[in-house]
Amino acid sequence: MYPATCVQNPRDVSPSNRPLTALFAYLLVAKMEGPALTGVEAGEPVPDPSVIAQAKAIVAEIPTHLIRQPDVTPFYGEVHVSWRNSGKQVVLMTFPNRPPLVHHHPSQGEPSIEGATSAVLQRWLVWLNS
Repeated sequence: MYPATCVQNPRDVSPSNRPLTALFAYLLVAKMEGPALTGVEAGEPVPDPSVIAQAKAIVAEIPTHLIRQPDVTPFYGEVHVSWRNSGKQVVLMTFPNRPPLVHHHPSQGEPSIEGATSAVLQRWLVWLNS
């Protein structure tokens, strides 16, 4: 039983205050800074720490149950964080000198791109898992 001052349902707490969010965020950050980003091809620029930090800041506010196991890849100084499910895809793209974007690909129809915020990414991850 939870004390009266505690929230009874962890989903009622903001994502950054959930106990497991720190673990999931840590694992994703390790992916963003680890071997996935050191495997860039010869001559390809490595993402700047500010580009990685931008991706981490956006993902940090996403509820744990939506983060799951994305692919994290560098692309000429950018960081791409990709989620796939049932022929659909959502990609968070962070760049060195411009605002981040979320690109979503439906299994049918036209893909679209919009400015990335945690709220926008969360909306598309809910769509991905529906």
